[in-house]
Amino acid sequence: KKGLRMGDFKIYLTKMSLAYQGSEEEKLCGNLLFSEIDVMMGDKRLNNLAAYTYNSVTCQKLFIMIEKAINPTENPWKTIYKALLLLHTIVLFGSELSIDKAIELCRFVRPLSQYNSALARRGLFSGGGGTDYGGPVRAAAKTVDEILA
Repeated sequence: KKGLRMGDFKIYLTKMSLAYQGSEEEKLCGNLLFSEIDVMMGDKRLNNLAAYTYNSVTCQKLFIMIEKAINPTENPWKTIYKALLLLHTIVLFGSELSIDKAIELCRFVRPLSQYNSALARRGLFSGGGGTDYGGPVRAAAKTVDEILA
């Protein structure tokens, strides 16, 4: 169990470093995804990040962060939900490269349509309890999957 906790701590540090290091775009994306900031579809911050996908280097970096954020064993439901909202916004307003990258993520998005936060692995820094808060994640995953299918 001690190794598992150290692993959770390393994941936490990686996510926090994504929010505080790197380019300005990476900092904005990391702060949005891995903080307690609430985001809704249509949020200007999501649109701004989608605009950054027209730079191919930045697009690659944003998708690395999105892939990390949609991992249900390493993130709480809010982080996954925000990553799906960002992915949805990028699919609607991002570059052609971003559409290709989003299609590559389908294999990770599709299973999230069955996501249950009460059954997800509990890590050192994720919330716990028997209540399922995964409804928004399931709905967002279904929407993104339908667009990309």
